[in-house]
Amino acid sequence: MWAAPPDAGCRSVSTPAPKNRNWLIVQSRKWHTWLGLAASLVVVTISATGFYLNHPDLFHGREAPPRQGATGRLRTTTPLAEVPVSFAFALAAARRHWGDVPIEHVQLKDERGRLIYKVKASEGRDLEVDARSGNVTLKTGYKSDRHTAAGVASGYDWPRVLKDVHTGRILGGPGRLAADLASVFLIVLTGTGLYLWGIAKVRKRAAERRTRSAMSPAVAAAPVRESALETAGVRSH
Repeated sequence: MWAAPPDAGCRSVSTPAPKNRNWLIVQSRKWHTWLGLAASLVVVTISATGFYLNHPDLFHGREAPPRQGATGRLRTTTPLAEVPVSFAFALAAARRHWGDVPIEHVQLKDERGRLIYKVKASEGRDLEVDARSGNVTLKTGYKSDRHTAAGVASGYDWPRVLKDVHTGRILGGPGRLAADLASVFLIVLTGTGLYLWGIAKVRKRAAERRTRSAMSPAVAAAPVRESALETAGVRSH
């Protein structure tokens, strides 16, 4: 006759470990740490370039420029015929450098007390003409060439470079994606930080309430014990 093993009835079915009640706190801390590390480089870059773009003159030793139009050099009553350099001259300069191409706009602007013609074409091409001296600054991409009577001075358009670094456009699509991801990471970091701060506050207050509740019976029982001792003392006499 077949007999069951002696320990057959004692075998227990394995059960999954209970889920940690603090799993959300633990996970939030991990997200907060790793997302902070991932976004740190992009955030520092955006912050540094943003500070430069807001205060460029602090880095060039110049006084802060007035806002556009603040100098009064360009007004609704300004006689354009008396401006030394005309719109036709600005268009001719653009045609000399670019040929016959479509343009987006031609502007006459007051910048730092100087009247400047700005001609913008496609593919990141810009041309500026000083409305007083007629000097031409040609900007193609990040390169800047200033044409004067003394010759051509070449350099880089650093404000444009830093602006594109700030927005991520300097790397094209991947750069913009990195900037967008950094923005999402900052939102998540804010949420996890607020959650961790809030849950710590809630737990601290709950612990304080438990401590007060535990102390209350002892405080209430103290007068009873003192009364009992006094009664016992009277009886002993």
